Order: sequence, then C-alpha cells, then structure tokens
Amino acid sequence: RFRAELSDERNLTSDFILEGLRLHAFQPIAVQGEDERSAGFVEIEKHDSVDFPPSSVFQDDWMVFAWRIDTIRISSAQLREELAAWAQNFEGEHERAPSRFEKAEAKDALRRELRAVTPPATKTFDVSWNMSTGAVQVFSLSRKVVDEIQAALEKTFSCRLIPRSPMVLFDEAGLCDAS
Repeated sequence: RFRAELSDERNLTSDFILEGLRLHAFQPIAVQGEDERSAGFVEIEKHDSVDFPPSSVFQDDWMVFAWRIDTIRISSAQLREELAAWAQNFEGEHERAPSRFEKAEAKDALRRELRAVTPPATKTFDVSWNMSTGAVQVFSLSRKVVDEIQAALEKTFSCRLIPRSPMVLFDEAGLCDAS
C-alpha cells in the first residue's frame, strides 16, 4: 500500500493517465532477441491487451491496470543434456573430442535454439489507484516486484509513492517507541 504525492495535480487527467500507460505498455519478448525478461503495463482483464480504453482503466474513483512480467528461462539441465548429445555426435563424426571453442559455439547455438522453442513464463500483478484519496495498492508479495512497479509508477506519472506500512503510519502519528 502506498500514498501517491503528485508533483502536479493536473497529472491525473484521464488523457495523461492513458498516455502514460500506453507509453510504458508491455512489449513481448522478441524470440530472436537477447532479452530474457520484459515488463510493462497491461489491461487488468486482458493481459495481452495494451490498448487501455477508458472503460477498462477507470472504475468510479479508481484506475485499475496490471503489471506484466514475461521471462524466458532455459533449463540448465536441458542445455547440459543437449550439449552432451552434441559432443557425443561430434566425437562420432570427427573421431576426437570437441575443443573448448567448438563446445562454446555449440552451447550458444543450442541456447538460441532452445530459446526459440521455449514459451515465456508470464506473471501479472494488479495495481489499483484511488484518484480522490491517492491510495495505491500493488497486489504482490514479492518485494522486488513491488519495488519495480513503484519505480515504474513514479516514472510514468511523475509522482512519489510513500509506503503505508504500520511503521510509517506509526512515525507519522508522532508516537514514540514507548507508546
């Protein structure tokens, strides 16, 4: 939970919000690329959609959307098995063991092949923001993901998100440790 402090109250116009979500929208991982991870905003009910029509984002005083993270991970065990099979075939064809350089090249080629056939793992995390009270909620238990979403929201909407944890509320109330 956070409380949003805006640098400029005009930033919460619907056009500004929708433009920000579209600018930082999720981009799928390129199959032939080198990136193993991609993250960005998506619609809350359609995790493949980044159109952000107002009816999907705004619900009364709330704006709701999701943060999507796709990752492609190649199993090291699978890569090791494929490399061992390649080395065995290489020895059969060339009657010698592959050199380190040949093995490294084969490993890179196998990694690219496996990456092309490995589907990305997708995770989505809901985000809600009450525009009248400034309350922001990120629905994730991962501190790393919450920090990533917080940074993205602060950058996208030119705001500062202040955590609403019990200790912060305790300090803001001016209570001392003895209380």
